[in-house]
Amino acid sequence: MTDRELLEAAAKAAGIDGGYGHLAGQTGIIVMKNSGSRLWTGKIWNPLMDDGDALRLAVQLKVDVMCARGNVVVRHRKNRICPPTIHHRTEDACADTRRAVVRAAAAIGKEMK
Repeated sequence: MTDRELLEAAAKAAGIDGGYGHLAGQTGIIVMKNSGSRLWTGKIWNPLMDDGDALRLAVQLKVDVMCARGNVVVRHRKNRICPPTIHHRTEDACADTRRAVVRAAAAIGKEMK
């Protein structure tokens, strides 16, 4: 699965409306927000690159994240929707953790109708 496909499926699981694209030099899901009386403004949502987006995604989807023995394991609570997602760690533990969270979210999103 490509990064784009992972982000699109994870966005579906999180209930995020938007489309994949580029904005202000960043790539991800462009989320449109109404800023009151102003015009609509866009923001990039990319939990593969942003620790905050990844943490909010994990909390919203109620997944458990465990880093141990050189692996990151993400499991949906009660294992209802997706099996544990195991991601072997590289030199960047934060990037590996974000990717594992997005992979689990994408599995949840793919199961949604």
